[in-house]
Amino acid sequence: MKRKKLFISTIADDAPQVAKNYGLGLELTEFCTAINMDKNYNVTLKNVREKMKSTQNFFFHAPFNELYPAAIDPLAVELVHKRLNQATNISSSLGVKNIVVHSGHIPQLYFNDWYIEKTIAFWKEFLANKPLDIHYYVENMVDIDPSPLVEVVSAINDERLRLCLDIGHANSVSKINAFDWLKQESKYLSHFHIHNNNGEYDTHKNLAEGNINIANFLTEAEALCPNATYTIETMHAEPSVNWLITNKFLI
Repeated sequence: MKRKKLFISTIADDAPQVAKNYGLGLELTEFCTAINMDKNYNVTLKNVREKMKSTQNFFFHAPFNELYPAAIDPLAVELVHKRLNQATNISSSLGVKNIVVHSGHIPQLYFNDWYIEKTIAFWKEFLANKPLDIHYYVENMVDIDPSPLVEVVSAINDERLRLCLDIGHANSVSKINAFDWLKQESKYLSHFHIHNNNGEYDTHKNLAEGNINIANFLTEAEALCPNATYTIETMHAEPSVNWLITNKFLI
């Protein structure tokens, strides 16, 4: 993959320095915590702008805690609209056009039919007044099956809404392995979160530290989704970047 396609999540303690040293982008995560869009806004924004000095290529990760587009309570759906509108406004003010959001699907709470119907309705309403140059990438979190996400994005049929496959989440939560997630979602995939784990807990380990065969996965991902971008989402990024270079995935 070319370096312009690789981003470092700012959950990593070394993210800005690694992005600068290797010519990579950043995925800005400081506003994942919604309070940082309210009470802590000024301090957080200053911190983000400082990190942005290390590169010129960015993704923005929206808040996701307690945000469920298929919520049964209409006030909960209003909260999703509010938070994602805030995220869009902040991202736009920073000049960032690519926004990662979570699916908000809790399989133990919402039947798939309900989730699909209500989530389609949510995104159609949400996208109605959004600029054509802003793109949203729906990421799996505790989703156990890729098919609801595929149905949602397929039904909406809007290039502004694509999928983000988090392989660590799929590996630790779903009985469907990350390779099958890739195959089922590939038509709608434009972004990946890459990290590793042992299949039991979402530990965000370095690429070489887990039971996902990252080399095989990236080979398939590059073949099926040649235009997709990637974010290393680990707590310390440089070992994973070096792994990609050593294994000739990063040029």
